[in-house]
Amino acid sequence: MTFKIGNVKIKNNLVLAPMAGINDIPFRLLCKENGAGLLYTEMINANAIVRNNKSSLRLAKTLEIERPISLQLFASKKEVIANAAKILESSVSIIDFNLGCPASKVVKAGAGAALLDKPKKVKEILEKLVSSVNVPITVKIRLGFNKINALQISKIAEAAGVSAIAVHARTFKQGFSGKADLNSIKEIKENISIPVIGNGDVSDLVSFKKMLEVSDAVMIGRAAKNNPAIFQEMISGKIIGKKELFLRYCELAKEQDCEDFQKALIHALNFSSSLKDSRALRRGLSKCKTIEELKDCFDLI
Repeated sequence: MTFKIGNVKIKNNLVLAPMAGINDIPFRLLCKENGAGLLYTEMINANAIVRNNKSSLRLAKTLEIERPISLQLFASKKEVIANAAKILESSVSIIDFNLGCPASKVVKAGAGAALLDKPKKVKEILEKLVSSVNVPITVKIRLGFNKINALQISKIAEAAGVSAIAVHARTFKQGFSGKADLNSIKEIKENISIPVIGNGDVSDLVSFKKMLEVSDAVMIGRAAKNNPAIFQEMISGKIIGKKELFLRYCELAKEQDCEDFQKALIHALNFSSSLKDSRALRRGLSKCKTIEELKDCFDLI
């Protein structure tokens, strides 16, 4: 089922969530090959972009073949956010503003989920952001910070001209504990007219279908981190082996000239997490020094 975010057509309702330290280019391409309709970069600091920080600019790099792709920014000052968006808009399909990150470093800086407690400031930031660029703006929120006010924030976002909203159905206080509150997503969808992307606890076809009952599209994060073929499983039921996935990740990294042992190790450990005898495999992976050695470990399963 296709849907649109502003003027951007998405081929299906499966969305890769933004994940710090995970969503590098080969991982995103792997998810796209396996059916993800919309990709997100990892969360990027707008302050670093306007300072021309090389590391952050590398994180913001995208490829034409990834489109449609959304780039997620975080910060607390509207001018900085708008300027970063201007710098990056030509390289992406959509710009997303983070209103949900619970990381202490982000929250202490007054960004991420901390902004949910400041509806007036959210309004000012989003109005400035929407008026500053020509690509659609979206937001990713949680249900609230000190209190649940996701519907209020969603209405503010819609009024500001935001084109879609992704809702992680937990509060800041919950972090990733407890269960996602699908009723809250349903309430938001029933009260705004822009697309609502549901996020939280989707790990199989049953939970995917339940999320689709209350949203227009489904964003998958933690389950995709361990199994980027989960999008294909939602579409066709086809299960792809973790060895095959890791080898393809390595191929994509080589093709795009972005091989990085530490990144490959992170993905290898994640991909192996649900395998039988994964402890032994993970011990072997942790001793590897090269990408070729990582591949050899997967040959043993």
